[in-house]
Amino acid sequence: MDQIIEILLNGIEFIILGVSGSVNMFIFIVNLIDLIKNKTLLVTDQLIFGISSINLLFCAMKPYTFILAMKRSKSVNSDIADMFTWVIMLSRNCCNLWLSDLICLHFCFKLVNFKQKIYIYLQQRFHKMFPWIFLPIILVSCLVTIPLYFNKEMFSQNDTFLIKPEKRSYYFFIPYIAVTALGCILNTFSAMMILISLCKHIRKMKQGSIIPNMNVHINAAKIVSCMLILNNLSFAMFISVLLYDNSKLFSSGLILMSYLFIFIASLNIVKGSNKLAKKLNEVKALLCLKSCQ
Repeated sequence: MDQIIEILLNGIEFIILGVSGSVNMFIFIVNLIDLIKNKTLLVTDQLIFGISSINLLFCAMKPYTFILAMKRSKSVNSDIADMFTWVIMLSRNCCNLWLSDLICLHFCFKLVNFKQKIYIYLQQRFHKMFPWIFLPIILVSCLVTIPLYFNKEMFSQNDTFLIKPEKRSYYFFIPYIAVTALGCILNTFSAMMILISLCKHIRKMKQGSIIPNMNVHINAAKIVSCMLILNNLSFAMFISVLLYDNSKLFSSGLILMSYLFIFIASLNIVKGSNKLAKKLNEVKALLCLKSCQ
């Protein structure tokens, strides 16, 4: 029975990843065409482009991990491949978390005003600092998973990559947990600032004040709220697998949930971006026109 459920979960995983890969491919192509046409992208579009690229890499890795699980052996090459796959998966989570943080910070600097000098300084220079922040984040997200690469005890023969390690190997996870926890805190703080600012604007509107760019503020609040929920749930799931002795099916279920989060986050980005939403409507209209012919 457990084997049947596992096969079913694997089938659902591939369906979700296929749909998620299509959504991220759409995001990637739209921004790539925009980049080629205009030679540059807005900060928000650069971050979205980075997230979609990382998600596409992860979706491409899934068939490889499935084949690897089917052909698993005790050879050194198989162990190295297992560890490499684990590093790719956790690096993706960390990269997307921090890229989401940058999106939240960008919206926060754009929509929320404080009188503190340090905030004003960052608000005025964030777009110039962004290229120097983007690459280090990718690098750090990969570096914090290096200790996991050398921890051979974290792998089991249960055909999953989220498993409970021995207690003596917990210290391998400390850098990763510290960086992701900091990312979740920053995500929560910036998202809360945007939501609080939105509530203040709504209160002013009820009092008869005219608030410019209200739709932009609402779209930003929707995007960061979804990112906040998904990122914190992903972090909580990772900690639950790490700290508790979970069954094989439970771990497989959490992996499935993480794939579902990728799809929801990608769909949230498309719906929250005016450019992507417009292109999606154009594609829908084109498909409807072809189907009617």
